[in-house]
Amino acid sequence: FLIVATCTLGIVYAGYNILNTDKKFTSKAIFILDDGTSGNIAINNQLGALASFAGFNSGPNINAVPIDLVTGTLFIKKLNTKLNFHTDSYLNTYNPNAVDPIWKSFIKRAIGWQKSPANAEELVWQGIINNYRNNITIEETLDGSTQISFTHVKPHRAAEIANGIMYEIINNSKNKRNSQQDELLNYLSNTLAEAQSDLELSQTNLKEFSLENSVLPLENFAAGSLQLDKLREQQNRTSELHEAVAALSSMIKNKKTDRSNYTELRQKFPIIDQVEFRRVLGQNEIISSWSWPEISTVDAIFDTLSERKERLEAQVNAAQIDAERLGLAVETYAKLERDSEIAKATYTVLIEQVKAQSMLAGYRPERTEIFEYA
Repeated sequence: FLIVATCTLGIVYAGYNILNTDKKFTSKAIFILDDGTSGNIAINNQLGALASFAGFNSGPNINAVPIDLVTGTLFIKKLNTKLNFHTDSYLNTYNPNAVDPIWKSFIKRAIGWQKSPANAEELVWQGIINNYRNNITIEETLDGSTQISFTHVKPHRAAEIANGIMYEIINNSKNKRNSQQDELLNYLSNTLAEAQSDLELSQTNLKEFSLENSVLPLENFAAGSLQLDKLREQQNRTSELHEAVAALSSMIKNKKTDRSNYTELRQKFPIIDQVEFRRVLGQNEIISSWSWPEISTVDAIFDTLSERKERLEAQVNAAQIDAERLGLAVETYAKLERDSEIAKATYTVLIEQVKAQSMLAGYRPERTEIFEYA
């Protein structure tokens, strides 16, 4: 009798629950998002590299939808404008006229519980968001698709919310991708305008320099350097002759004119035996033939060499100043030319990027696929 009574009571209670418990229905929407690749558009290697540099590579992209995006407050409030969760009694469970049970009211009065004022709108949103999060499921299928599942007591409402969430995800992804492309194209266009301005400015500076100075500053600097080297060589040669003549004059004045003195002089000043020195003194060009010149002749030659030495020093100083000026002109021209080349290269790279970006931004196929509506 106990066993029969227990089984009968269990069957009756189970039947009551089955008849009175709210039934819940789960609807599923399955789709795959556009991965943002460039599609089948044909671009050459250079433009492809620039497109990759600009952030439009054709590599694989993960199609996973982050759960935080779909369950976030901003997403739910945006979705509410289309699905109106406030009128959904399953999601909006807030009842402003709700009364606490007798036992709960008794306990609150016993402990002196003071009910604080509440924001009704905030309580409504807290209930909607919590119920929304408890009834939504996002999964990734084996083939990489996204499955949105939503549970509701009304089957059509469950399907409507699941499809609405899917559409909102697809539109957000498309708008975000298009916005990024437009922002990048706008940035590249502005940068291209600046690069073109820099290129024109550098070419103008190069033209003004050529008009004020020369179009061949490097050749002028080379010619000036050669002239300076030639004058310095003449100056060094004149200094050697001057010193040798001074030593010769000193020996003649001190009456040191024997063979040993000549040997000492030629060892100290090898230029004595050179044809140029002998011609200056009016001596025989044969090395073995040597005669000491007159002191008057030597003094006259010494004075001439002194004047020539001073004149060459002045010429060398002037040539050095001119060479330094030409060197600064070469540096300035090299800088202007380098700036022009950099501006030209920057402009070329940017214009190719703008071409690639314009092609990619202008071709925006919709490759999002919906495999199953809820």
